[in-house]
Amino acid sequence: MALDSSVPFGVSPAWFISKFGEGFTLAQMVSQLPTIHSLGFDFWQPEVFRKEDLQSWTPGDISKLNRVQADLGVSPSQGVAHFLMNDFTSPDSLRAKVGLPYFRDLLAKAKTIDGFKRICFPLPPFIFSPGLDYLTSYEMLRSYVAQLLEMTQAMGFELTVEIMPGSLVQGTEGFLRLWNELGSPAHFGFCLDSGHVWGGREHLVSLPQRLGMQLRSTHLGDHDGSELVKKAPGRGTVPFEALLREVYQSGYDGSLDIEFVCEPSAVENQYKQGLEYLKGILKSL
Repeated sequence: MALDSSVPFGVSPAWFISKFGEGFTLAQMVSQLPTIHSLGFDFWQPEVFRKEDLQSWTPGDISKLNRVQADLGVSPSQGVAHFLMNDFTSPDSLRAKVGLPYFRDLLAKAKTIDGFKRICFPLPPFIFSPGLDYLTSYEMLRSYVAQLLEMTQAMGFELTVEIMPGSLVQGTEGFLRLWNELGSPAHFGFCLDSGHVWGGREHLVSLPQRLGMQLRSTHLGDHDGSELVKKAPGRGTVPFEALLREVYQSGYDGSLDIEFVCEPSAVENQYKQGLEYLKGILKSL
């Protein structure tokens, strides 16, 4: 079906982590958009890595972002509230909800960004302690996610989740269980992170069929199956040809966003190589 010319590609926040480390400003992200676009990417994912980084999302820098996006013809495929993962690491963090007011602020700022339509949060490994009541912790998580869904829907956004190995919501089937328990909300979707799924020993290729239309976004990195270290597509053992065939047969119509962290000096070259690798696969489908 020769998808290579019609499928849009993007970069995940890992591009900015590679360039600037684990704390970066909106202005730093905007500075990278011309280079990202010149390599053949039309989408990108703005991220707030640490909650204190949100203060850099000033009205002036958001206005500049909108101008740069319009000039280049690029758009955000989703935003990432990375800081929110800290609220899902333990029963205590679920009770405290430290990130919630920052998430509310992020939604308000995102409303002023052209093309912003969905926001993703990661579910990290959960810390199990002696005597942990699993059901109580899970119910707190479900209640918290329901609150996030209500907030995002009120602002006109979709909410997506990226599930890491060891999370309280256990993989793709855990997401589908949670989604059903929350009433199967149309604005709640799944971010396919190929590295996390492959590293977590899930059946990656069947994931698009299992998710159906709840597959809303992607973080595509390669993985060798033994370390939780993502690599450029084509440098590991992820079966991308079979995966991408299933992704597009499932009806997915979003961008393919590449994700891996590398040395700052290698970002442009390795992301370009990953893009060409995936385009080569799409030509054969």
